[in-house]
Amino acid sequence: MSFDALPADHPLATGATADSALVAALEGRTPTHRPVWFMRQAGRSLPEYLKVREGTTMLESCLEPALAAEITLQPVRRYGVDAGIFFSDIVVPLKVAGVGVDIAPGVGPVFDHPIRTMADVDALPALGEPGDGSAVDLALDPIREAVRLTVAQLGSTPLIGFAGAPFTLAAYMVQGRPSRDHMAAREAHVVRAGCVGGARVVDLPRRGPIPASAGARGGIGRAGCLIPGRGRCPRPPTSRSAREARAPP
Repeated sequence: MSFDALPADHPLATGATADSALVAALEGRTPTHRPVWFMRQAGRSLPEYLKVREGTTMLESCLEPALAAEITLQPVRRYGVDAGIFFSDIVVPLKVAGVGVDIAPGVGPVFDHPIRTMADVDALPALGEPGDGSAVDLALDPIREAVRLTVAQLGSTPLIGFAGAPFTLAAYMVQGRPSRDHMAAREAHVVRAGCVGGARVVDLPRRGPIPASAGARGGIGRAGCLIPGRGRCPRPPTSRSAREARAPP
């Protein structure tokens, strides 16, 4: 596998993580053991997490570099898992892009203005281009710094980054808050509009964690509530996001 397009100091380019079980498995090599990590391994199950999170909101924690790095490293220190999972949330890119969203304790993501029409989609903030010095690009700096701090301490242990899939982000933006059935998002024309907006925003993590040293990227999505026969809507945006994830940063 070629890593020529990665920054010279990226751990995949320097070989720092080459001997890790996770990277070996992802490259099709035989790892020394089956790599193990856990979804949400950095979180409420750890007393040290509860301690460092005192007095901060979820999104504040995600956008404070030193704190995000510390939380990411906690389960690696405690359990010796084969990868760190970058501490973040799938709505962080929306927050960075200027969308009014917060994570309400006991509720989840709550949006100031749910997206219900194409006019709402057109009103989404412009994302610009990587490195253009725009407000959105500069807003990614705390994430880049958090990844840099994390990777510097992980050493030979790789870091996994993740992002929400377009339909998942679209469903949240359209519904305005968590929902068991996403009824508002199941209107086909609204979902299509939201998927476009979700696909635009889901590309943002690629400008931060992956170039800054994340060794792998995962997608989090849900489409089980789609109306039968109308489930094709998320495919083009999701395919685009998958292509972007594979492309050089």
